[in-house]
Amino acid sequence: MPEAYTVSKMLSSINEIMAPVATDVCGSVTLQRRTENGIMLNTSQKEIAYLDAKARVKHSAQQVCQLDKPAKAQWVKTQRLAGNEAFHIGEYQQAAEAYIQALTALDFGSSPQEKIACQREIQIPLTCNLAACMLKLEVVSSPLLYSIGCCVVLNNVVFSCEQQWDKAGLMCDQVLALDPNCVKALQQRAKAKARLNMFGDARYADSGLLR
Repeated sequence: MPEAYTVSKMLSSINEIMAPVATDVCGSVTLQRRTENGIMLNTSQKEIAYLDAKARVKHSAQQVCQLDKPAKAQWVKTQRLAGNEAFHIGEYQQAAEAYIQALTALDFGSSPQEKIACQREIQIPLTCNLAACMLKLEVVSSPLLYSIGCCVVLNNVVFSCEQQWDKAGLMCDQVLALDPNCVKALQQRAKAKARLNMFGDARYADSGLLR
């Protein structure tokens, strides 16, 4: 499968082209983001990595849709294992990317029985794993590419921890809509509610009384 064209590759390519004419004033192309109050800030390596991950996921989804059913199943298995390995060593962003890539390649079959089996054996575990990553991740940014010059400018929307925990809770809700008794989803939703200071909801979510 061909590699995705990421932001890192874009910057590297531009800088390579500009190298012969680079000056002290504009030695290389950099990436900046514009905050809500108009202040320009340098984009961190984590933010660039986040952009790269989005590009890879989109690229993978486009490529995987062209595969046959066995190849899709193998892709899902490979990404799921990669996500598990990354999670166990604390690489939660990498793990989340792998789980998302696996989810984009799910084949629910052609019958209700096949769909239920896919949901139970693959979709639910992957979604729970992704929710676990969201509970572990630090604050990340979701930048939108604005323009290219000596500075690549981005309009930036920061996802706070609270937003990530809320997303984790919503993922658990999606799982519980498929399996109301999924213990892992109940526990993770309780963690998300607790971190959002929704302690009453957390208590009932953990006990399975809140649906």
